[in-house]
Amino acid sequence: MDILKGIIRKAINSNAESLTIEYRDGFEEIAAYSGNVGVTIETITSNSKESESLFEEIKKISRTKRIQIDEHEVLLEISSYDSFGETAYEIRIARSPVDNIY
Repeated sequence: MDILKGIIRKAINSNAESLTIEYRDGFEEIAAYSGNVGVTIETITSNSKESESLFEEIKKISRTKRIQIDEHEVLLEISSYDSFGETAYEIRIARSPVDNIY
């Protein structure tokens, strides 16, 4: 979960409410969104060990919908969609009701 945790941590630090992961020109582009404004926070080479690991982590976390970031529990809502023939992901980020992460 190291890659996904790092990405979620970056998103939280930039006050993002959601992330998208989409294929673009040989890379997985990860953008953090606050409202309708998005900023690319990470790019990972497609079909690399790092991208394969990221997608495995997303698959695992989609079952539990929770991830531990430092001392905080973060709730995630993960959905996938088609983006020009490629599978893309949207990850909505919410804090746990018992944590005060923001």
